[in-house]
Amino acid sequence: MPPKPSDGRKLKILCLHGYAQNAEFFRQRTGSIRKKLKSTCDFHFLDVRLLFPRKPYATKAFNPRLADAR
Repeated sequence: MPPKPSDGRKLKILCLHGYAQNAEFFRQRTGSIRKKLKSTCDFHFLDVRLLFPRKPYATKAFNPRLADAR
């Protein structure tokens, strides 16, 4: 069992899913560790947007020849 913080507060852990997941799926996959740490940690799961293009080679930033094509 992990030790509790001396001031009695729980550690807050931000959980961000990977490329092919969402917050709910990631929450389900981390069930065993959450169960073990529930007395000392609060887990927060967020859905985040994809911040990069799926096909980077098809954008002007990654392929300067596309900047000239119209």
